[in-house]
Amino acid sequence: MEEDKIQKILIRVVLEIAGHPKEHVESTMQKLTEEVKEKFDVSKFDVFEASNAKNIWSTFAEVEIYFEKTEDVIGFCLDYLPSSLEILEPDKMEMENFKLADILNDVVGRLHEYETAVRNLRAHNIYLKKKIDGEDGTPKSD
Repeated sequence: MEEDKIQKILIRVVLEIAGHPKEHVESTMQKLTEEVKEKFDVSKFDVFEASNAKNIWSTFAEVEIYFEKTEDVIGFCLDYLPSSLEILEPDKMEMENFKLADILNDVVGRLHEYETAVRNLRAHNIYLKKKIDGEDGTPKSD
């Protein structure tokens, strides 16, 4: 009996960090680099020099990572939110429908969490604005 060979999935992602000051951006990228290298099967990790645009520092890394399962790729994407992703290997993939449904449910669940957070922040922002300006929209005088 021939043993089934599991084809690993190789992806290339771009991870970006932006903020201020430059030292914070660089140290955050260093921590991200260490974490990703520790947790995943990384074959390449190139970090690019931080640059300044309109007083915001940014840097990015191009990373190639091997994964055993599609679910793990999706989990990585949800946790690290790469700005771009390219699947390098394999050329074709097959997946059972229930596995795809599980993945999509995870994605949709995460999107609902984000939507709830945004709605709560928006409502809080409106509340604070009304409190500052007064209920009728005119600024309060102290």
